[in-house]
Amino acid sequence: MGFERIIISALKEQEREAKRVARQQEQARNRILREQARYQATVQKQRYLISKKDEALQCTQELLESYKIYDSFIQNSPNAFSFQNLKKEYSTPTHISTYKKPLKRELNYDIKIPAESKLEKLFPSMKAKRINLETEKRKKERELENEYEKELEEYNSNIKKEKLEWLKSDKELKKSIEEYNAEIDDFEQKCFVLDESAVKNFIEYLLEKDDFHKKTIIGKAINYNKKLKKLIMNIQIDSKDNIFKYGSYKYCKQTDTIEPVIMKVSDSTQMLRNLLTNLCIGIFSQIFNNDIINSTDEIVVNIYHNRICSLSGKIQKNTFKNFDLSNPNDSLYFETQYLRVFKQLLTGVKPFEEIYSELV
Repeated sequence: MGFERIIISALKEQEREAKRVARQQEQARNRILREQARYQATVQKQRYLISKKDEALQCTQELLESYKIYDSFIQNSPNAFSFQNLKKEYSTPTHISTYKKPLKRELNYDIKIPAESKLEKLFPSMKAKRINLETEKRKKERELENEYEKELEEYNSNIKKEKLEWLKSDKELKKSIEEYNAEIDDFEQKCFVLDESAVKNFIEYLLEKDDFHKKTIIGKAINYNKKLKKLIMNIQIDSKDNIFKYGSYKYCKQTDTIEPVIMKVSDSTQMLRNLLTNLCIGIFSQIFNNDIINSTDEIVVNIYHNRICSLSGKIQKNTFKNFDLSNPNDSLYFETQYLRVFKQLLTGVKPFEEIYSELV
């Protein structure tokens, strides 16, 4: 008995030891799994942060790319403008009917008619049945034919009406294009005799041709002197806080969002200064290089920011065309001699010449 108890005790101890080792192994495995999970979570978090920072960087690059339009002006080649290009061309449009021509329809089931047989003499009912079937088939075929002819007649009637409406519309289109082109011819004639209203419209068109001006100008007044061939323009641009509101984008961990960063005042002020300079030079270039009507010998441009004149430029056509503004020395001399650019936004500059018209 004593020996059996020793064996049983040893076995129990062995079992307890095995369980203890199993628990330790299980705890070790769980610890490894938790560490792996924490590591994976850390890696995923880092990857997520990197992706968000990359997204913010991409947004910043796109923002800065959108500002590039203000870094340089679009200098059109001389005589790029043409009155002929204002005209519309007429070409007879293809007529495509909205109606579908009906198709002949066949019987959607087969009426089987037995062949004529000698037995019909012995069994008159067989002949009557055959004749009835033939009659029924001919009746169905006539009904389908009548339906088809009715649909075809309706189709032809609709096509005729549609064609007439199309011809009328085409005639009206041709007439409207002819009238529009006649107006362009009249506009051209008035421009070449330097009709002041026509010249102003001509200038308006030149300024509205490119996006640089469209994105910045919110109001303008134009004064043209036919005798002096002088153009004076007052231009109102949008606020710099609207044009250059943000300088970059950043990722905000607290809200898990990409948020814009307000541009520094010094940076937005310098960008505004560049914008005003480029806008003024762009206006000179657009008008002088496209002045095929020889309307303007001198231009004065006053650009207002928040109703304060922030830049004034004045130059004659012959002088402007002597400059190579891609040359840094020419560009610097031009800006210092023919432009007045603000030093302080709130004080602005004194215009070379001014017109007192409401900016529209």
